[in-house]
Amino acid sequence: MSIFQKFHTVKAPHYKNTENCESERMPLPKEVNIQMSQNIGAPCKPLVAVGDHVKVGQKIGESDGFVSAPIHSSVSGEVTAITKKYNKMSQLVDVITIKTDGLQELSEEVKPPVIIDKDSF
Repeated sequence: MSIFQKFHTVKAPHYKNTENCESERMPLPKEVNIQMSQNIGAPCKPLVAVGDHVKVGQKIGESDGFVSAPIHSSVSGEVTAITKKYNKMSQLVDVITIKTDGLQELSEEVKPPVIIDKDSF
């Protein structure tokens, strides 16, 4: 029996060091950069312009590609820049920079689903 056959598995103890800790609410960043390409599909085109005020959940990017998904803002604030930057796949993509206002206003576009019966569920 080789050494690799004898010791092929590591048995490490499992510790959850945060098991008894309370959740900590992280502060809102001063600004966020949201890429217009977040999946394998077609990149989105920005729907906002520099100076626009955006709210949480507002659609800020849209694509008409076959495989695509719209991009929504995760913060409320003012669009300060729309630039092109390289993503992790070395593709040059549009990036929307939003300076957060700290209010986290919810967009009027965001509505809870209306479920009245099994079919609507």
